[in-house]
Amino acid sequence: MRQTLHGWIDQLELLQRQRAVIDAQMTERASKYLEFKLLTSIPNIGDRLAAGLIAECRAWRGVHPKQLVKFAGLNLRLADSGTYCI
Repeated sequence: MRQTLHGWIDQLELLQRQRAVIDAQMTERASKYLEFKLLTSIPNIGDRLAAGLIAECRAWRGVHPKQLVKFAGLNLRLADSGTYCI
Protein backbone atom coordinates (compact mmCIF):
# COMPACT_ATOMS: atom_id res chain seq x y z
CA MET A 1 0.00 0.00 0.00
CA ARG A 2 2.81 2.40 0.90
CA GLN A 3 4.49 1.73 -2.44
CA THR A 4 1.24 2.51 -4.29
CA LEU A 5 0.84 5.76 -2.36
CA HIS A 6 4.39 6.81 -3.23
CA GLY A 7 3.69 6.00 -6.87
CA TRP A 8 0.60 8.23 -6.84
CA ILE A 9 2.53 11.03 -5.18
CA ASP A 10 5.29 10.76 -7.79
CA GLN A 11 2.68 10.81 -10.57
CA LEU A 12 1.00 13.88 -9.06
CA GLU A 13 4.32 15.72 -8.78
CA LEU A 14 5.12 14.87 -12.42
CA LEU A 15 1.73 16.18 -13.56
CA GLN A 16 2.20 19.38 -11.54
CA ARG A 17 5.59 19.99 -13.19
CA GLN A 18 4.12 19.34 -16.63
CA ARG A 19 1.24 21.70 -15.96
CA ALA A 20 3.65 24.42 -14.85
CA VAL A 21 5.57 24.07 -18.13
CA ILE A 22 2.35 24.16 -20.18
CA ASP A 23 1.09 27.20 -18.23
CA ALA A 24 4.37 29.03 -18.89
CA GLN A 25 4.21 28.23 -22.62
CA MET A 26 0.55 29.25 -22.82
CA THR A 27 1.22 32.55 -21.03
CA GLU A 28 4.26 33.26 -23.20
CA ARG A 29 2.27 32.77 -26.42
CA ALA A 30 -0.80 34.66 -25.21
CA SER A 31 1.24 37.62 -23.97
CA LYS A 32 1.99 38.49 -27.61
CA TYR A 33 -1.65 39.51 -28.13
CA LEU A 34 -2.86 42.99 -27.24
CA GLU A 35 -5.89 41.47 -25.52
CA PHE A 36 -3.62 39.81 -22.95
CA LYS A 37 -2.59 43.09 -21.36
CA LEU A 38 -6.19 44.31 -21.38
CA LEU A 39 -7.53 41.11 -19.79
CA THR A 40 -4.86 40.95 -17.10
CA SER A 41 -5.65 44.55 -16.13
CA ILE A 42 -9.08 43.34 -14.97
CA PRO A 43 -9.13 42.39 -11.27
CA ASN A 44 -9.11 38.62 -10.60
CA ILE A 45 -8.03 37.72 -14.15
CA GLY A 46 -4.55 36.28 -14.00
CA ASP A 47 -2.16 35.19 -16.71
CA ARG A 48 -3.56 31.65 -16.98
CA LEU A 49 -7.20 32.75 -17.24
CA ALA A 50 -6.35 35.48 -19.76
CA ALA A 51 -4.41 32.98 -21.88
CA GLY A 52 -7.31 30.53 -21.75
CA LEU A 53 -9.82 33.20 -22.76
CA ILE A 54 -7.66 34.28 -25.68
CA ALA A 55 -7.28 30.67 -26.81
CA GLU A 56 -11.04 30.06 -26.64
CA CYS A 57 -11.88 33.25 -28.50
CA ARG A 58 -9.30 32.52 -31.18
CA ALA A 59 -10.79 29.05 -31.63
CA TRP A 60 -14.22 30.64 -32.20
CA ARG A 61 -12.99 32.99 -34.93
CA GLY A 62 -15.63 33.60 -37.56
CA VAL A 63 -18.47 32.90 -35.17
CA HIS A 64 -20.99 35.66 -34.53
CA PRO A 65 -20.29 37.41 -31.20
CA LYS A 66 -23.81 36.62 -29.96
CA GLN A 67 -23.09 32.90 -30.39
CA LEU A 68 -19.87 33.23 -28.42
CA VAL A 69 -21.68 35.05 -25.60
CA LYS A 70 -24.37 32.37 -25.54
CA PHE A 71 -21.77 29.57 -25.50
CA ALA A 72 -19.97 31.22 -22.58
CA GLY A 73 -23.23 31.29 -20.64
CA LEU A 74 -23.37 35.06 -20.50
CA ASN A 75 -26.69 35.38 -22.32
CA LEU A 76 -29.04 35.96 -19.42
CA ARG A 77 -32.18 36.89 -21.35
CA LEU A 78 -35.27 34.95 -20.39
CA ALA A 79 -36.91 33.11 -23.27
CA ASP A 80 -40.50 32.72 -22.08
CA SER A 81 -43.50 32.01 -24.29
CA GLY A 82 -45.87 32.66 -21.44
CA THR A 83 -47.48 29.23 -21.66
CA TYR A 84 -44.97 27.11 -19.75
CA CYS A 85 -45.78 26.26 -16.14
CA ILE A 86 -43.83 24.25 -13.59
